[in-house]
Amino acid sequence: MGAVEEGGKVATNIVAALSGQPIVLALVVFNCLLMGGVIYGTRENRMSFERTLSKLIDDQHELSKLLYQCTPSGNKTGLHWDLLSNPFIKR
Repeated sequence: MGAVEEGGKVATNIVAALSGQPIVLALVVFNCLLMGGVIYGTRENRMSFERTLSKLIDDQHELSKLLYQCTPSGNKTGLHWDLLSNPFIKR
């Protein structure tokens, strides 16, 4: 027998066993739905977190630009931070 026939035989045996125990079938279906819901919720939560974090980083970048423009020219403080060459800010 090939793998397809063996797989079909296993599936038939599982369905036959579960038809005698409807509560087990209900639990299997419920567990599959629960896992799908948890996976979907986790994915949506992660995407929401990434959007929020991206907005926060963009706001910080704009704030840094504004603050940089407010510093006196000539670098009197000895502090220089070129925002355009900063590797930590994603554009």
